[in-house]
Amino acid sequence: GNLVASHTGFTAYEKTGSSSWTLSGSGSQHWFIREGTLSGNSSSLAGNLTFDTGPGARGVVFAQGTGGIYSGVISGDGNFTLTGAAGGGLTLTSAQSYTGLTTIQNGTLRMGTANALAPSSGVALNAGAWDLNGYDQTIKSLTGDAGTRVTLGSATLTVDASAGSAYRGDISGSGGLTKTGSGSLNIFGTN
Repeated sequence: GNLVASHTGFTAYEKTGSSSWTLSGSGSQHWFIREGTLSGNSSSLAGNLTFDTGPGARGVVFAQGTGGIYSGVISGDGNFTLTGAAGGGLTLTSAQSYTGLTTIQNGTLRMGTANALAPSSGVALNAGAWDLNGYDQTIKSLTGDAGTRVTLGSATLTVDASAGSAYRGDISGSGGLTKTGSGSLNIFGTN
């Protein structure tokens, strides 16, 4: 959906219906996402994003053509996806609390604080990279395709998995990888 000039100046908006909406331009308004997907970038999605709970699928997509910083908080029952140009990326500078999956489809997702992702979130790398940037992080699962990479720096990545998962990409850095929980974690890439 497009917001016209008569819909400017508000501090909060609500996304309803199972469709996908794409935001352009800049805006620091907050969004409540009842259902469907809200897409934009770090400029158009600068405010807090809150997912509803209960039935229905909810998600947010950051399509980053270049590097960006997200200082807001994403919370509730929904999924986060990073996509865009291979050289694009996003740095999360606040602790997020959404409970869904974090998917990296392209670009680099960079942490700007310890545990920027909620420990209840799993991370799936379809392409691109996840850079912990030296910040410790706990997640519930790690999956990824060959050709993806996780850069630890000096951080410790803890995977607290209750179900089995496999990561086929590369892991690098001077930090560590800790596996807790009853599920298995199979690593196939260069580490």
